[in-house]
Amino acid sequence: MRIRLPRAEMIGKTYGQLTVVGLDVDPRKILAVCACGKEKAILRGSIRSGKSTSCGCGVVNAVKERGRIATEIRMQKESQPGYIPKISKPRSKKIASLIGKKFGRITFTGDSGDPKHLDAVCDCGKVIKARFSDVSRGRTVSCGCFALEWSRRPKMFLKTHGKSHQPTWRSWMSMKGRCHAPNKADSKNYKERGILVCDRWLGSKGFENFYSDMGDRPIGMTIDRINNDLGYSPDNCKWSTVGEQMSNRRNTMRLVIDGESKTALEWSNLTGVSYHLIRSRVYSGWDHKRAVFDPVQESKRHVNPSRKPQGISS
Repeated sequence: MRIRLPRAEMIGKTYGQLTVVGLDVDPRKILAVCACGKEKAILRGSIRSGKSTSCGCGVVNAVKERGRIATEIRMQKESQPGYIPKISKPRSKKIASLIGKKFGRITFTGDSGDPKHLDAVCDCGKVIKARFSDVSRGRTVSCGCFALEWSRRPKMFLKTHGKSHQPTWRSWMSMKGRCHAPNKADSKNYKERGILVCDRWLGSKGFENFYSDMGDRPIGMTIDRINNDLGYSPDNCKWSTVGEQMSNRRNTMRLVIDGESKTALEWSNLTGVSYHLIRSRVYSGWDHKRAVFDPVQESKRHVNPSRKPQGISS
């Protein structure tokens, strides 16, 4: 069975190069002094298990020692008679043929001795070592001067129409998405019916043309087609309210009375008869004129004369 020593009993004991000298604020740690003289708070469990034997100087010293040994072995080999130094692999003909050629602003001038880089000079006059794989593929076009010039270009070149993410731009994007986006859920109501956006409102100048034709989107309105069987074009579009859009839907109930066609909602607002009552009457087989203009019959509720009104006590 493993015995856990209290922290106080570890004081004064040595574990590797660490000597415990005191307790730390953290109950999991104790203060220890390394052989190099550095004091450090170390986890008590790491010291007991042997995972921590120094403040970290042991790892550094081990790396230095490995480097020293490797250097001694290399020097011994070079001092032996008949030693032939290792010759670097010569450049392939394809890479050597890049010298003297220009890619973007970079011209390769010679071999740098690096296996992945060549000496080069930029059009701005700066001499650099360029990675030939990136330069030949167009990933690197200059020493960095091109990116600096591009970041300092006039702001007028950064601005297109200045309307991105505004209401008019969002309506234009939604209109294109409904008609031209693949795998759109409502494509059967637009793309499959031939409802598309005209060429004038597409392409690089599509939004500018859309904005010049329709103007800013009024508050509370959205883009609407005058004829639901035609696509989006300057002659067939207008800004409409939500109520006007609902009245212009294909499945909206339209009632024709004396040659005048209106939606059920418009007839309801005109006569005062409930919209839902008009729809119910039409679905029940009523004539359009009766469904709209017949007055609402008051319900005759049976009232028990012996029942007393609420709030009145005997």
